[in-house]
Amino acid sequence: MLASIDRQPAQLRLQEAQASLRLARAQAVERELNYQRQKRLLAAGSVAQSVVESALASSEQAKAEQVRAQAEQALAHRELDRTRLIAPFAGRVVARHAQPRTVLPAGQVVLDIESTAGQEVVAAIPLALAETLKPGDLARASSTADGTSGFDLALEGISPRADDGLVRTAVFRVLRPASRLPSGITLLVQMHPDTGTQPLSVPVQALWMGTGSNSAEVFVYQPGGTVALRSVSLGTVKDGRALIASGLAVGERVVTAGAAFLQDGETVTLFQPGTRLTGGTQ
Repeated sequence: MLASIDRQPAQLRLQEAQASLRLARAQAVERELNYQRQKRLLAAGSVAQSVVESALASSEQAKAEQVRAQAEQALAHRELDRTRLIAPFAGRVVARHAQPRTVLPAGQVVLDIESTAGQEVVAAIPLALAETLKPGDLARASSTADGTSGFDLALEGISPRADDGLVRTAVFRVLRPASRLPSGITLLVQMHPDTGTQPLSVPVQALWMGTGSNSAEVFVYQPGGTVALRSVSLGTVKDGRALIASGLAVGERVVTAGAAFLQDGETVTLFQPGTRLTGGTQ
């Protein structure tokens, strides 16, 4: 719970609505019994038809009053629930726009909260560049122009609307920052930080899922003929291959077959094909 207002008036209105509902239910039962009694008397010839019709109308009126009382109780419950401000997700308060015990107008912003889950970076992308991007594309963010002390991003999505006809808003997921970033800071975002190389990717069967949704482990072949278990950060998965955001270098080899039966440091032998195609047809 983030905040609350005085709950006593709402609790009293709820008690009043509950009492009205109990009274309405009792009246509905009493008038229904009277209607049934008048029907029996009519069958015995003891009362006129008009008396039965009046009892029926009274019973229907009591039922309608019961429905109205139920609605009033539901509204009172809703009013009581709205005396408390509940956080929509797990997070922390980062700004307070009102002081305790002050009178506020309807719609007043009281608190700013941010999630404790994975962080996101919002950036303005030029229209021409936005047309070439797709979810999963990698980027580099830093707080300095030379890109030092930066971290990797993966594109989550791009708004279809162009702001001022010049840029589109893009949302990036932070892959592996050095530490949790303070909210509200300004960053420099560079798409395709190394345009001369393609992002690394491995077959999904080479992955062992790690502790987080964006991390995994792979067996990397070592020069001595052994394998080493290594943690990697993942980008998107497409067509059976997973983009590697960090953790592997160009030229390293990973185990893609039989990884489920290996252990860290185990000796392995590289697969060598037993046949080779030549110029003739065999």
